[in-house]
Amino acid sequence: MTLTGENGKTYGASYAVTGGSKDDNPKSIVIGQETTFMLKHGDTLSIANLPYNVTYTVTETADADYETTKTGDHGTISAAEQTAAFTNTKEGSIDTGVTTENLPYVLLIGFVVLAGADVFYQWWDYERQIRMSNPIGLLHGTAEGEKPPKGNLLLAILGVVLLAGAYYIAVTIENPVSALMYFFAAVLMVILGTYLIFISGSVVLCRWLKKWKCYYYKPNHFISVSSMLYRMKRNGAGLASICILSTMVLVMISSSGCLYIGKENILRRQYPRDMQLAVWDGEEEHLDLLQSISEEYMQRHGFTMKDAWRYRYLSVAALADGDRLAFQRAGVSASSLSDVSDLRNILVIPLSDYNCVTGKDETLSEGEILIGVNRGQEYPYETMKIGNLDTWKVKKTVPQPFDNKVASYEINTTYFLIVPDMDSVYQVEKEEKKVYGDYASDVRGYFGFNVDCSDEQQIKIEEGISLAISKKWMDMDIAYSTECIADDRSYFFGTFSGLFALGIILGSVFILAMILIMYYKQITEGYEDQSRFEVMQKVGMTKREIRRSINSQMLTVFILPPAMAGLHLTFAFPFLSKILMLFGLSDQSFLIRIAVGCFGVFTVFYILVYLFTSRAYYRIVSGN
Repeated sequence: MTLTGENGKTYGASYAVTGGSKDDNPKSIVIGQETTFMLKHGDTLSIANLPYNVTYTVTETADADYETTKTGDHGTISAAEQTAAFTNTKEGSIDTGVTTENLPYVLLIGFVVLAGADVFYQWWDYERQIRMSNPIGLLHGTAEGEKPPKGNLLLAILGVVLLAGAYYIAVTIENPVSALMYFFAAVLMVILGTYLIFISGSVVLCRWLKKWKCYYYKPNHFISVSSMLYRMKRNGAGLASICILSTMVLVMISSSGCLYIGKENILRRQYPRDMQLAVWDGEEEHLDLLQSISEEYMQRHGFTMKDAWRYRYLSVAALADGDRLAFQRAGVSASSLSDVSDLRNILVIPLSDYNCVTGKDETLSEGEILIGVNRGQEYPYETMKIGNLDTWKVKKTVPQPFDNKVASYEINTTYFLIVPDMDSVYQVEKEEKKVYGDYASDVRGYFGFNVDCSDEQQIKIEEGISLAISKKWMDMDIAYSTECIADDRSYFFGTFSGLFALGIILGSVFILAMILIMYYKQITEGYEDQSRFEVMQKVGMTKREIRRSINSQMLTVFILPPAMAGLHLTFAFPFLSKILMLFGLSDQSFLIRIAVGCFGVFTVFYILVYLFTSRAYYRIVSGN
């Protein structure tokens, strides 16, 4: 804050300042000096006994996450009470504690924690078995023979129920925030269900096949099923671990790969045009002036505007109840799934601007509106009522007319309301301000265009246009903003490249753990099966028949983990697609292509690892 007195006039040494919640704020202000104060939400400052004709200027440090509306920020003391007010608004967002900046790290940390828990459980289980073992019993164990395994049917059924429940949650979830909240619960259900199915379910299945006499008592099935029965008893947990690690690799690589490869598309959804300018009062004459200043600057510096467009809009948030939308300031819980699911972002646009942007020639009668819904959804009702305004009749549902920063992050459903004229837009704004007061949104004007030049030149153009506007509007109380895509490109690319690299690193760790499990599993099974295959040769089986039996068993056993991992990834797809919507990536066909490609590459790699590790098994059982 700066106070400036009249030339030649003497003023007091300082003037007392009261209010504010910060104890270290200055307690007085001196005319002719700049003084800085710290204020938080709801704070006010008062300066008493200021002389008339003293001019004042109040400025606020800008925050990119907030849009500031200010009144009376400069002027001359000419009344007993004068106010400078600043309102900082973060439009259309709910504080869930997870942002687009920390969301990827939350997900990756969750994966690491789950994988660590899995490794710890395996270590603890092996340690428990060693502590409970009797050394004498171990020495005589080979002579006693192995007891037939007993599968627990209840545990197998529980595993199927857990997997079915997790899959049901995944395919029925609608809201991206709800998907994020349920994600880790579903992951835990999948992990537990996978272990139960591999440990108990596989044994139950083999015992059932053994009871199916017409199938079991055939040479090629008899040996395979009998060996599989004992093999799954010993190695079910190891196979489940391979399956879980495979799923984690596929989920991490496919999701981070989608963000990395699709980063330009995500950025373009937020910046439909290279240069984006906005005036914060929605007055058409101010939007005209903003456009003329930009055109003049571009012509003066030899640049050409391309694909220019402009529109006015009001961005508000409301709670939906059927075809009714209500503004509600209190009682909305950020952690309540019902509140999050019912929240709607609303962009109200006059028909003339909609036709200009889309190139269409739609018409509306009094009381009619057009409505567009993001994600290609249909509006299911024939009418819409906002607050206490008259009910509108929905003429038809139209495609989403454009993207911007409000609509690109698809946390909630967004309605694009095309109303007959600007008077209808101002009616919604007035209705909103009855509830939100100083925190209400204002009608805004948007002007954007493309320009063929480098990122460095784009940034210079944005800075030049901003400076030209500030000079023209120096004495006018008009709030505006300027931004360009080049400013955010380096941030986007750096963030998503880092996430992709982190996904590759963690995926490599999980792949290494999977390889070690597979390799040592083959080694231990080889030594355990060596004596069995010697007995088979003695009773008359040829080496060819034994090798065919080995191939059948090993292929069946080792094909199960990637097959089930593919099943997990398929049902995880709705979850992943909803979570990636939080980043502005909503192209499901693109996500499918990336996921299928990742699964294909992983399958080839898995087969190579299987072929490499299986050689060690063959060498051991053959006595080489």
